[in-house]
Amino acid sequence: MNLLSDSSILRELKLQTAVHHRRLETEADIWPSLSSRTGYRDLIVRMFAVYAALESRLKRVGDLTLFLPDLQGRWKTPTLRTDLATLGVFSNSVAACNDSVEIGSVASAFGCLYVLEGSTLGGQVISRQVHAKLGLTPERGCAFFSSYGPRVGQMWTVFGDRLESFCSSHPPCRDEIVQTALATFEYFTRQLARNKIGVTTRCV
Repeated sequence: MNLLSDSSILRELKLQTAVHHRRLETEADIWPSLSSRTGYRDLIVRMFAVYAALESRLKRVGDLTLFLPDLQGRWKTPTLRTDLATLGVFSNSVAACNDSVEIGSVASAFGCLYVLEGSTLGGQVISRQVHAKLGLTPERGCAFFSSYGPRVGQMWTVFGDRLESFCSSHPPCRDEIVQTALATFEYFTRQLARNKIGVTTRCV
């Protein structure tokens, strides 16, 4: 039973981003990347480049923690660094993508985080495949896709509640949230599809 009301921002985001979500799944070739350790390593490199850019911008939104107090525990670059080290890649050899989504407000930050936090749900399915096919675990090589472990559902619920609360108290921000979520999906699709053949980005 769907308990979300018609005015729910989560409901609107799910409807508005559905096509973009499917396009990302199709063009990013995530599942084929899980068939070999090399493919998986390159996928983690690409994810690190994207997340490093997005999280760098999110950290500049000073008021965000007022609306999402547990933000510090939601950063994914630390787990990506851990996975890269296990896979034999130095994270400082991977450059963050330089054409990231514009994030300059709490509303736009929530729009971006809707995509990032939502991905942790699908990450649970991916982590099981990574373990089955490559033998990697959350403790060794698959920390990123495992994210919050058994707390994934709880963390998503808390985020959703915070997003709904913010949107209810700031109605004019609704469109900005949706538009930034759409831009974030497009950004992921563009970056992951662009770099899916090998690793070419390096720090300068």
